[in-house]
Amino acid sequence: MIELLTGSAFGLIGSVVTNLFGLFKQRQVDKQEVTLRKLDLEAMDKEYEFRDRSATREADTALTLSADVLMKESFGHDAASYSKGVKPGAVGSFLLVLVDFIRGLTRSGLTIYLIWQVHATRTEVQGVLDGIGAAALDAGTALSIYQEVVKMTLFLASAAISWWFGTRAKGSQVKP
Repeated sequence: MIELLTGSAFGLIGSVVTNLFGLFKQRQVDKQEVTLRKLDLEAMDKEYEFRDRSATREADTALTLSADVLMKESFGHDAASYSKGVKPGAVGSFLLVLVDFIRGLTRSGLTIYLIWQVHATRTEVQGVLDGIGAAALDAGTALSIYQEVVKMTLFLASAAISWWFGTRAKGSQVKP
């Protein structure tokens, strides 16, 4: 009888130990599954970041290309002439030639006007400084006002010359 009880006890203990090992094994499998899921999520995040960066780069490239196309088209438009192909002697041809003439003078006219406007502003500031006299302003304030006007003049003049005429020269190299 003792054999029956001890055999049953060992069988029961063996079953409990087997179930405990099964439980530990299942915990390890569950832990590994959680770790694999975390790795999958990290990989998905990295893939999303890559696709987002790629889409951003593609959008920037497309924007740059469209800006280049627009610039090229503007150069072609700048070189366009409304009076080409119009038969001489027509009343409309004079008006179209006038339009071409005005278009041709626009950049230079704007540049000259801009430089004249800056010079007029400088002259006005100089007149105000002369009118209030040296007693109303200390030398540092008067000098800083004068320096600001000189900086503005240099900035506007260089911007006008390099932008208007720089793009015009580049545009003459582009075939419409």
